[in-house]
Amino acid sequence: MKFMKGFVFAVLGAAIMVWTAGDAFAEYPNKRIRWVIGFGTGGASDFLTRTVAKEAEKTIKKKIIVENRRGASGIIAAGVAARAKPDGHTIVLVSTSYFNNAALGSKKFKFKPIQSFEPIMLLARTYNIVVVNKKFKVKSVQDIIDYAKKNPGKLNYASGGIGTGTHFGTEFFKWKTGTDMVHIPFKGTKKALIDVIAGRVPLMFAGAAAVLPQIRAGKLQPIAVATKEPVAELPGVPTVAKTVPGFTNTVFYALFAPKGTPRDRVRFINRTFTKVLKKKSIIAKLQKRGFKPTPSTPEGMIAHINEHLKLVPMVAKKTGFRLKGSRKKRK
Repeated sequence: MKFMKGFVFAVLGAAIMVWTAGDAFAEYPNKRIRWVIGFGTGGASDFLTRTVAKEAEKTIKKKIIVENRRGASGIIAAGVAARAKPDGHTIVLVSTSYFNNAALGSKKFKFKPIQSFEPIMLLARTYNIVVVNKKFKVKSVQDIIDYAKKNPGKLNYASGGIGTGTHFGTEFFKWKTGTDMVHIPFKGTKKALIDVIAGRVPLMFAGAAAVLPQIRAGKLQPIAVATKEPVAELPGVPTVAKTVPGFTNTVFYALFAPKGTPRDRVRFINRTFTKVLKKKSIIAKLQKRGFKPTPSTPEGMIAHINEHLKLVPMVAKKTGFRLKGSRKKRK
């Protein structure tokens, strides 16, 4: 009897251990994945995320729910993810703007910008296009430089907000060309483009994914692309580097998981999304909107981020690029 009693307890104990450890050994993913992004619905970055998510669902056989937490250059979205359970069922996408804020010590961070996460991969890049209102009589990058130097502090440029990639890109251009232009920040690229199209602000370094539809509709004049080589989407449009040697300016998108997410689950997401981003149909769809898929290893992503974190303070020191305030619009 004692033997049987001990055997029963042993079996029950083993059953309890298996039951309580069930979640740890469950097939992954065992529920829907929550993908938090720091961008609003309907925008170019939202398009990137939903395109990748929809294709990835076919592989993982689970729903990927995109959760838009717009604001504070992605810091709000990252904060949501930082507080999530690190089980591989929450991921977050942030862009260059997020790292600009990290590099310049934004006080909006209530967590560690990078150390609070497990790096997964770079997802994609887009490039900036120098666009002007059609009534602004410039035809080239050199025309812009000449105008700015003849009218220091009188040429306004728009951006999607303080600390964004569009803001940083133009400040980088100012540093490289020794020009003085006035920053007019807006709450998002869409609103900035409205004012450039209307002629209230003549110039913008705008992300290709957001501005290509406006160019194709004939509402804006592209002057140059901030890439190493001309792009197929804009035949005949030169690079900024043709006039300003070595100048490039791209916006990148990085994918993180909460700190402590198991490495095998990080690798699973990386492998799944890498396969998606290498599909010809997805490449074509993203390129049409100005995105270039750039899947990387976690280590490759961190190396790229570290290079950017070094550049931002350098530009800030040379141009006065800052997170707070902007000079008033001059007429």
